[in-house]
Amino acid sequence: MKPKQAKQTKKVKQTKQIPQNVSVTRRAKRWFACGCSHGHLINTAIAEDCIQAKNHWNPHTTLHLGDFLDETAFMVNALAGGSDTHDIADDVVRGLHFLERLEPDIVFLGNHDERAYMLLDHHKQEVKFAAQGVVDDIERLVKGELKAELVPYSGVTGGGTWSKKSFRALGNSMAFCHGFTYGLGAGEKHCLFTGMSTVFVHTHCIEVRPVRSLGDAYGYNIGFIGDVEKMHYASRREKTMTWANGWASGEYGDDWCNAEVHICPVRQETIPQIN
Repeated sequence: MKPKQAKQTKKVKQTKQIPQNVSVTRRAKRWFACGCSHGHLINTAIAEDCIQAKNHWNPHTTLHLGDFLDETAFMVNALAGGSDTHDIADDVVRGLHFLERLEPDIVFLGNHDERAYMLLDHHKQEVKFAAQGVVDDIERLVKGELKAELVPYSGVTGGGTWSKKSFRALGNSMAFCHGFTYGLGAGEKHCLFTGMSTVFVHTHCIEVRPVRSLGDAYGYNIGFIGDVEKMHYASRREKTMTWANGWASGEYGDDWCNAEVHICPVRQETIPQIN
């Protein structure tokens, strides 16, 4: 009898789709981004989900896209003696605690965070003193303990142009920023300025919108980590009905970068039923 031949199994080589012009000899790096956690207005349950998602993804680069503080106490109405205010110390403690847990490599200042910097020359000494304390706490944590880069917020400058100092890019193909404009065209406006796909927060919405151009740019609006139920100063605005919690992650190489937006379900009250 002839000895039985060993059964051979065919090995199937699994391949991963690689973008054009990417070297197959170099492994992709991972990134993770979130923003608009808003200090004392943070949604603690969503924040916990966000931290767990970040740790699970184990990114090489982590970005907080700004508005890690709310600075309600520094709003114009609050400074004028109005009712829209909150303990600035509590806001700073809770906002910076989330940054400590997130451990970002890059931290963007948002328009809310910038309020403290704008008040450093305030005519009232007590306001100036409080603002300086907030700025010191921010820079002590971000630049000192976290060893992270602190990206300035420039907003819209005179003449309607934006400063590229407020943007950072990965893979020479995707930009990140806090955000400077809002509305349905926000994603496209950011991309038209940067000339590439752009990830931002600012409007608290989740939206992925292609840009009307010959390229393949997309605007990634990735939601927020705040609690809409706590943001009473925006409770009368219809726009809050479009707000959603979320974050984004992706991979990048020397000359490419991709993105995926993650929507975190918002637990809302149901409409009472008529018996």
